[in-house]
Amino acid sequence: MCGFTGYINFQNKFLSPSVIKQMTNSIHHRGPDDEGYVLFSLEKKAYSLEINENNFYEHAAGFRRLSIVDLSPNGHQPMISQNNKTILLFNGEIYNAFQFKDDLIRKGCIFKSKTDTEIILHLYEIYGIHGLLQRIEGMFAIVIIDLEQQKVFLIRDHFGIKPLYYFYNNEILLFSSEIKSFYYHPSFKAELNEEFLSEYFYFKYVSHPDTLLKNVYQVPPASFIELSNNQLNTIRYWHFPVNETLALTYTQALEIIDDYLKKSVKSQLLGDVKIGCQLSGGIDSSLITNYAREYFEANLDTFSIIFDNPHFSELPWINQVNNKTKSTAHIFIMNAAYFFNNLYHATWHMDQPLHLPNSIAIKLLSQESQPHVTVLLSGEGADELFGGYSRFYDIAYRSKHYSLLYFFQKITKSEKLQNKYHIHLSIDDTIVNASATMPITLLNCLLNDNNIDTILNKRKSLLPNSNRVINNMSIYEMQTYMTDLLIRQDKMTMAHSIENRVPFLDKTLVEFVLKLPDDFKIHFPSHLFSFNKHHLSTKKILKDLAIKKFNKQFVYRSKSGFALPLSEFFNHSGMQQLIQEKIYKLSSRNILNSKSIQNIHKEYLHNNISNLKIIWQLLSFEIWYEIFIEQSWQP
Repeated sequence: MCGFTGYINFQNKFLSPSVIKQMTNSIHHRGPDDEGYVLFSLEKKAYSLEINENNFYEHAAGFRRLSIVDLSPNGHQPMISQNNKTILLFNGEIYNAFQFKDDLIRKGCIFKSKTDTEIILHLYEIYGIHGLLQRIEGMFAIVIIDLEQQKVFLIRDHFGIKPLYYFYNNEILLFSSEIKSFYYHPSFKAELNEEFLSEYFYFKYVSHPDTLLKNVYQVPPASFIELSNNQLNTIRYWHFPVNETLALTYTQALEIIDDYLKKSVKSQLLGDVKIGCQLSGGIDSSLITNYAREYFEANLDTFSIIFDNPHFSELPWINQVNNKTKSTAHIFIMNAAYFFNNLYHATWHMDQPLHLPNSIAIKLLSQESQPHVTVLLSGEGADELFGGYSRFYDIAYRSKHYSLLYFFQKITKSEKLQNKYHIHLSIDDTIVNASATMPITLLNCLLNDNNIDTILNKRKSLLPNSNRVINNMSIYEMQTYMTDLLIRQDKMTMAHSIENRVPFLDKTLVEFVLKLPDDFKIHFPSHLFSFNKHHLSTKKILKDLAIKKFNKQFVYRSKSGFALPLSEFFNHSGMQQLIQEKIYKLSSRNILNSKSIQNIHKEYLHNNISNLKIIWQLLSFEIWYEIFIEQSWQP
């Protein structure tokens, strides 16, 4: 819904208010409807909303608003409490906020707006930080500046739907919805964090709390950072359910999921603006569209991206959903020229290398949707929660037939078996390595001094202590891969002032699904020769729900995963030249092994499309490096 940024100087330096204005203007796209600023002092327990050179306060915060709930000026932020002791900045939506309003009024709270922002402020005043976080559900990044306690809280929602970054050293704390705003503060220096290069190249992204920039961190999901006496403390306020399994029949579970999804979609239609659905044609976004349609008296608008190449087009399934739901379809064609022309812009908005090339397709969808709607519902989170990726099936296959696989691999010494099922690794190591995107041998060539063992241990610490393999994998994926996908969804939609909502990540629904038996989600392979059937066996209970809404043909087709014709796009004349230039430039930087980079490029030039994704990763890293380390490009 919005974006914010701010700084807290530990050495009591006074800066021109133009600094906070520049920082805030850098994220104008997150909130084109309104802006607000506050200067404040924790030591003096005072603040000012007047931004001029005569106001001497050592700290400041700025806000950009995308008006969605209560479009009036009463929703202006930063929002100040009635007793002038608390300052609030809030990005997101609290879907259960209004159920607390009557109780707050009975407790003496006076409301000036119809926003969920003001409810958060009063909940904090009445119940404190822990009481607030025990109550609210939704997607949120929140900053609470408590002048009375001389504390600052940086809070991120349960699943990391909304981004929240901070830069911290002994001089200053910077915080923002997007990293790019830090560059406008004189104390910030952009430096490559080489400690996490192994993680980036092995997995294509860096998991929280770290980033590719030194001293720049993500607030972890389900956590808040408390600043007190210039010291930071990270506190987790919610945990995934781990060892509890519900005693339900499969039919009962199916009915409850159906009910929870209906309620989740209904709650996420909150707002005073037009809302539509992001429809890829897959079962996740199709289910969300189907539920949403029930609550629209007029037509529901859906928005889709397709490609000219019929092998990558989901158009028949998109049409089927739109016809069934009687929705108004907006379908846009993505081509190589748009892909090429938006590589730098999309990377600038992402603040990090583009993990997936289809991020640019989401940017196009948002750009074209913006004249029609302000909010889009999407199907993000379903694959991680219900076990939709092929690697879930591979883990199930391995756990079911481990002894036989071990025996066959030992006899045949098959590298294919070893690489696919990681037979000589523990199950925890296998879960972590399953989502790697680069062979470890290639990583070792690219990074002579890689610290991959340290990185793998960092990620293994996110695994729960449980013998429920699929459930463990879901929890791991939701804290790693899904968080990065949510950042992508947020950044690409907010690039064009569109808010994205994710009904599958309703907290009540997530807690319920994680308490179901593993075999409700994955159909465990019954015999050794049932490999490569993940499209039939993954996301079992959700697919059965989708069959009730659509049909078996719709559900049981090969999953495309919003694939993009990358090979065709790379054949664009501009892309060919760009790849040549950027690969050469990266090989000269002395960050990676230049000989390995050149060998990868030579194989690519000889039509080795198997390393196409590696070329993409090298290209996206180099573009990010130019923008965020060299700072040689600006939009």
